[in-house]
Amino acid sequence: TDMVKSITLGLHVQRLTVKDGFVSYTQRHADTRDTGVITLNQMQGTVLNLKNQNLDQADSLTVIMRARLLDTVDAHVRVVQAYEDTLNTFRMIVEMGALPLTALNPILAPLLNVYVASGHMDTFRLRAVGRDVLSFGEANMGYRDLRIRLLKNGDPSQRPFLRSLVANYINTFIVRNNNDAANAGLVFFERDRERSFFNYVLKITMSGMATSVGFKRNERYLKKYNRSLDKNNLPPVDFEISDPTLVKPMSKSR
Repeated sequence: TDMVKSITLGLHVQRLTVKDGFVSYTQRHADTRDTGVITLNQMQGTVLNLKNQNLDQADSLTVIMRARLLDTVDAHVRVVQAYEDTLNTFRMIVEMGALPLTALNPILAPLLNVYVASGHMDTFRLRAVGRDVLSFGEANMGYRDLRIRLLKNGDPSQRPFLRSLVANYINTFIVRNNNDAANAGLVFFERDRERSFFNYVLKITMSGMATSVGFKRNERYLKKYNRSLDKNNLPPVDFEISDPTLVKPMSKSR
């Protein structure tokens, strides 16, 4: 919305249609500088209400897209952002179909030094609210037979003995090898304003996957979320968690 409002000419386009689009996004590991490349091809979708004049509180920019992620799985994305919201709040839904989790290794290996040895995802759905400062939401990820390996410098051929021991411990005691899509994992990420919007969306999605598989705990994300609200003097995010057991720790007077 900021980019649309910054256009110097008056603009009002009710509908913009995208056909057979392509996006390639490259992310670098902060330390190793290894790169993970995320591609979206066969993009079909619509952008609604591109507008930068006579704006009011009811005006929102809407993006509805579907594409092939890594040329492997259908991904559907919907983003809605109000033009006049002072916190730049947007609502996002991401849905993906079934895929072998090994297909995510071109992203996970260079960026997280994690390699999926086996696993199959049946469904993934994420709902989140993002702001300039933080995002919060939940993800439902159904999968089975997940086993991971820890890498050195993103190289699957390097399997140091200590990392193998740690990976065995993680696979046995931390990672959920199977997960029902009904089990929600919380989404939380504090935005780095020096990074792009694509980076923000990627980190939001990966945070939902992290709690779904057990790398992160819902309780830990709740604590971080509440601390971030206090630190930045922000009101709670307007988001309804489907699991009622998670609502009580969130309730805070402001």
